[in-house]
Formats: sequence, structure tokens, C-alpha cells
Amino acid sequence: MSLEYIETNEEGLPLIEKPWVKLNKLHSTLSPFFSAEYESKTFIDRKNELLEKAKRGTLKIFIARDACTGEFAGYCVCTVNGTVGELDSIFVEEAYRKHDIGNEFMRRSDIFFRSESVKKQILSVFAGNEGVMRFYNKHNYYQKYIILEKKETAK
Repeated sequence: MSLEYIETNEEGLPLIEKPWVKLNKLHSTLSPFFSAEYESKTFIDRKNELLEKAKRGTLKIFIARDACTGEFAGYCVCTVNGTVGELDSIFVEEAYRKHDIGNEFMRRSDIFFRSESVKKQILSVFAGNEGVMRFYNKHNYYQKYIILEKKETAK
């Protein structure tokens, strides 16, 4: 398999809509308490959040695709705000997992963050998706905080 990587900015956001929807559905399925929140979130909502972040800093998207078939294989969205770099979203299609795409995204995001002189790199892992922790630990991302959010209950 031959993979090619494309780098783009906020103009490339429409390219990640379909895989983002898959990722959001996964989070909805895995979330023990906030599945309804994921189910109600649209790509337009997420796109607007990322565009707001891009206005305050820099946004970079890495896209992987199969060079032979042209099939989309995965994406990674990173933002920089001041001296903080954030890995905002990463997704690899199931058929392309185990081909080092995630590792390549991490390598490219690290290069991007260094080029932007960030002092701190962060990412969020949603509750229920703890299965990704080993992957992130391998890239020197470790749990620092546990943030709890109050879930409003029906009255």
C-alpha cells in the first residue's frame, strides 16, 4: 500500500466531514454519560469551533489517502494558539489502521508544533475512549487532569 499525505489549512475542513461524522458517532457510542450531546452535534458545529480557533491562531490539517485507489485513509487536525499546540481531532479509517498512519500524523503534528514554537502540546480523550491511551502514551502524551462535567438531568 502506498500512502500520500496532504497538508492543508481551514480550507480543507470540508474534506474531513464524513470521517468526522464517523468519529463523532464512535464517541456517541462509547460515551457513558454524554452520548446525547455527541448525537446532537453536527459537523457544522465542529467546523465553526475550529474556524474560531483558526482566527485566534493557526490551523493545520493532515490528510492521508491511498495513492493507488485515492481512498481517504485518515486525518489529523491541529491548532496553535499562542504557545499552546492542540491535537484537536485524529481519525484513521478502520481498513487503514495498523499501517502507521496515526504515528505519521503524530510525527507531522510534532513537526508543525515545533515550527510554531509551541511550549505545550495538549489533546483531549473523551471518557469511554480510553483504549487510545496506550497510543498517545507512546508519543509522550500522558494524563494530567481529569475534568468532570456536570450532566444536567431532566426535572
